[in-house]
This record gives sequence, C-alpha cells and structure tokens, in this order.
Amino acid sequence: MFKRWVQSFRSAPYASLMVLCLCLASPLLTDGNLVPGMIVLLGYTAFIVAPLTFHVSTEKWIVVLIFMMTLLDIPSARPYYEHLALTEILGAFLFDPIKRVIGIPLPFTFFEFFSYYLVLWIIFKGRFRGSSQFQVLLLVGCAIPAAAWFSAILGVPRGNSLAVAYTQIRFIGLMAAWSFIGFYLAKNLHDMWRGMQAILMATLLKSLYGLAVFFFIFGGALIKREYLIDHLSSFLMATGLFFIFGNLFFRKLSTVSLIPWLLAAFIITIPYLINDRRASFLGVMIAMGLLPLVISRQKFKKIFWPLVFSVPLVGALALFKAAGGKDQASLLGIVAHVFAGKSGRIDYREIENFNLYFSVINNPLLGLGFGRPFPIILPMPDISFVFKGFDLIPHNSVLYIWAFAGPLGMAALGVTLVVPLIACIKLMKTAEDVRVQILALVAYTVVIGWFCFANFDMGLLDSRAQGLFGLFIGAALSLFDTYKDSHTFRKA
Repeated sequence: MFKRWVQSFRSAPYASLMVLCLCLASPLLTDGNLVPGMIVLLGYTAFIVAPLTFHVSTEKWIVVLIFMMTLLDIPSARPYYEHLALTEILGAFLFDPIKRVIGIPLPFTFFEFFSYYLVLWIIFKGRFRGSSQFQVLLLVGCAIPAAAWFSAILGVPRGNSLAVAYTQIRFIGLMAAWSFIGFYLAKNLHDMWRGMQAILMATLLKSLYGLAVFFFIFGGALIKREYLIDHLSSFLMATGLFFIFGNLFFRKLSTVSLIPWLLAAFIITIPYLINDRRASFLGVMIAMGLLPLVISRQKFKKIFWPLVFSVPLVGALALFKAAGGKDQASLLGIVAHVFAGKSGRIDYREIENFNLYFSVINNPLLGLGFGRPFPIILPMPDISFVFKGFDLIPHNSVLYIWAFAGPLGMAALGVTLVVPLIACIKLMKTAEDVRVQILALVAYTVVIGWFCFANFDMGLLDSRAQGLFGLFIGAALSLFDTYKDSHTFRKA
C-alpha cells in the first residue's frame, strides 16, 4: 500500500503543484528567506530522481543529465547578476573546467566528460546497428563540428593556432555528441517522453526560482539589469512552453487535467517575459507564424482561434514592453532602435557584424580558418574586461561560421537546420501517435529557436545550447526512422 502511494505521489501532477506552491509561499512566511523553499524543492526533486539511481540504465542516466543541464546555470553566463544563485553554485560543478572544480589540470568540464562518455558507451554497445537513418545522423550531427575542425586544420599553414581554435570551437562538438544521445534515447518513445518531462520539470523549478529572486531579492524590478536569469534560459523556457502548448492542443484532456498544464504555462510565462530576450521572442514568433504550414489541417483547426485571439494580446504586450525598453537585446529595445531613425550612434554588434562581413568578402572560399581573431577594420569598444575573447568569438554565430569556415561552414549549417526540420514537419503532419507529434513540434521549435539564439547571443559558446539542440535534432531523425514505415504514419 505504501509503495503504491509513493509511486502515485511521484507521478501525480497535483503533488508537484502542491510542492511548487509551498516553495512560492516559503519566502512570504519567512521574511524573504529562499532557503526553506529551496530545501523543499531539492528534497522533492531527489524524491523523484532517486529511483533512477537504482537499477540504473543508460536511458535513465541520460534523463538525469538532461534534467541537470536544463536546471543548472553556467557561472560564466552571469546568471541573476549580483545574486549568487543556488543553480549557479551547483552548476559550477557541472559546467566549470575540471581544473577549477577539483584542481586536476584537464581542459574540459564534467558536462563534456559525461556527454562524450555516454556517446562512447552507446557506440560500444552497438545501439545504432540496423538503423537506416544512422548515416543521415552522422551527416547532420557532425556537419558543423567537422567543418569547424577542417577549417581549423586548414588554418595552421596560414599561421593559425590549434590551441586558439580549440578555445573557439570546443563546445561545437557537443552538438554531435548530443545528436547521438538524442537519436538513441528517442528509439524508445517512452524514454524520450521522460526526457521531455525532465526538461519541463527543470524549467518549472528554474522559473519558480527566477520569480523568487525577482520579487524578493530584486524588489520586483530589473532596474539596470539586462535580464533576470540569463540569455539561454529564455530558450529553455520557450521549449517548455511549446511542450505545454502541444499537450493542450494535440491531446484530448479533460477539464480537470487542463489545470496543471495551464498553471505550469502561467508559472513559466511570467519569468520568460521578465527575462526579455529578443532572440527567443523572435524564434517563438517565427515558429508560431509558420505553424499553420507545418501541421495537419485537423490540428490547425484546433489552434486557429487561440492564434487569432493571441495576436492582439502579444502585440499589446510587445508595445507595453517596448515603451521602456532601452536594452537592444530586448524585444522592445530592438523595436525602439529600428524606429528611432539614424542617431549617429552605431551599436556594438553592428560594428562587430561589419568586421565579420569584411572577413567574408576578403576570404570568400576558405574563410579565415579557426585559430585566430577576426580582423577589426572598424574599431570596436574594448569589452575585454567582461569577455576576454571578444575578438575570437562574436555574438552572431551564423556570421561567425561564415567568416571562419567559409561556404563549407554555411553548407554544414544549412544541412544541420534543414534536414531535422523536414523530419519534424513530416512527423507533425502524418504521425498518428500524438506523443510523436508533440515531440516533433518541440524539436521543430528548438531548431528555429537555436538558430535565432545563434544569431544574437553567442549560440556556439554555450554548452547547454549545443546539448539541447543536438538532443532534439537527433530525436527528430530517430523518430522519423522509427515511424516512417510503420502503421503510425498516415497519408498527409
């Protein structure tokens, strides 16, 4: 009886919501002290994750790593500005260099170590045998890393440094690693669904912590802070929101079952808007705008009126946010910048992009080759006190690939984006299993969101971004491989 109760409590959405409400109430009952609430959260998280440590399978370890990758923050991303967050303290153990964590002089992080270890273990076990899409996975998952290292090697005769190249492209390899992991995990639909649930739970915890910091530490205002959490958190929260969106409109849920999903959407949406990242907003708008073209007519009929009524709401919200937006990385800051006219002031990123375009024009075939700074033709403000590698890794990762890897890099980027999108659209239009459709929807939005993130916010520098992107491009190809010839496909 007790065991059955524990299992039902662990899986009950209302139990999770009760714990989340207790955590929200904790600062109110303890004069702004976040510690009791965090203890409750960690305790409940351990209660959920604990069974994964017994009879541990590769799939369960992957789900745990997905959860940690989503929940924890990278210290170098400066999450929460002056507030030292619990997620940042714990994230240091996973994302900081091993030398800094335990003193052993190894040039990588524990996240990289666990990621590549899992890939080697999966390959060693022969888990990719018999897959007709494995060659496609090799092409798609390894395209950008292969192009980057090829460019780095070609740059050596021209005086480029492989050590510098490693600094520039070290995290790109995680894209390939996690595409293998995602491909393997999605071979079992239940395992991939659990992985997506882990992302949602981690996103909820991150959102609650962000709300607590905003109201009880920041006093309900960002003031001069550029963001609430960090740049990537908006990408992660958007992923969780699209998973909720898919469950709300693709599944047949009772009125009672709708409540937890709507409450989860509300909890995530508030910090998502406060975080105010233009790259994520743009990705969401593009994904939603193209949605009528990539889903079946039956699904489009279900979401038509919600989309129609949400457009004025989103527009009004954008205008409200724009009224006070001074940060050009925010949605309204960008709008204000575009409509303000020529003021004689050139933005830092515009100067950076000009210098990258100059490199593209002067090295049209092979690019600069990784392993050197990009030429600074138009002088840029010195931001080395914030980011030492400002002339090695620019904000716009698409121009970054083009300038350093040339046309080969752009071809690799195109393959990495287009092939998974085709698989996602095919799955959304023709798969009968609603879980496959929802996962394909999430993968579709992740690909678009990652591309927008890469255009604005050093997308190739964040190891978590490569992990999430790789996970879903691998999952999309795996689901397509599994269901393309089965009875779960119907004629579009």
